[in-house]
Amino acid sequence: MQRPATAALCLLVVLAGCSFGGTPTGTPTATGPSVPEGLTAETAPPGVSAETGELTNPEALLAAHQRALNATGFIIEVRSNATLLRNGQPRQVRRQQVVRASPGAARYNTTVVNPGSRFDVWGNRSVQAVRVQTGDGVRYQTGEPRSVRRLSGRPLLATYLSSGGWRVTAVEERDGGTFLTLRSSTVPTADGALPSDAENVSSYAAVIVVDTEGRVRYFEATADYTIDGNEGSVRVRQQVRSLSDPEPARPGWFAEAVA
Repeated sequence: MQRPATAALCLLVVLAGCSFGGTPTGTPTATGPSVPEGLTAETAPPGVSAETGELTNPEALLAAHQRALNATGFIIEVRSNATLLRNGQPRQVRRQQVVRASPGAARYNTTVVNPGSRFDVWGNRSVQAVRVQTGDGVRYQTGEPRSVRRLSGRPLLATYLSSGGWRVTAVEERDGGTFLTLRSSTVPTADGALPSDAENVSSYAAVIVVDTEGRVRYFEATADYTIDGNEGSVRVRQQVRSLSDPEPARPGWFAEAVA
């Protein structure tokens, strides 16, 4: 059994947190409308002020997001499309991740597709196994199970919600529930929000759609910038696809991975 290189595993960690490894440069701005109709103490999720419509406590919202997803099980999809420097040349790099987790992360699987590689992960409360497929073949690794915090997409959301300037712009009743849209145009300064080589951010916009229990059902951030003197852009999206137990079955390759 072969073990994957550390650099290859970093791709999995990178996408799971969706970190691009740098702090952007640009002028932060934040604007927002007045408190929309329908925002009340009953409809405001944790961390959101019903009086001002502002996201005042991102950690409270993210804790509620993680707690609610952990109770039901879930499927989350993450996609990114960013201009990065590869061998000194700007290149558009697309990545995709799908996470399926049972309540309490009793069982989960993750599929990560990067340029030239694919990671398949299966885990339960005691062990995690990883299969890495690249042009060089197939390799395996086992280790400690992944936390509910990471499986729920909380690290990615924290990177962008910490920017500030988040304000409720709409409250909508649909699909038997109440959903709040919050937007921010404040360029995030957290490491990993934008590519490390990004400069002169000319535009930035981010949006989340949250239910009253605090689950961030949809997140998207987009930005335009320059990279090594060329125009570049990034789009990151995280979406909850299901709020039920996907019952992720143990894959056939698991036995070989733990052998």
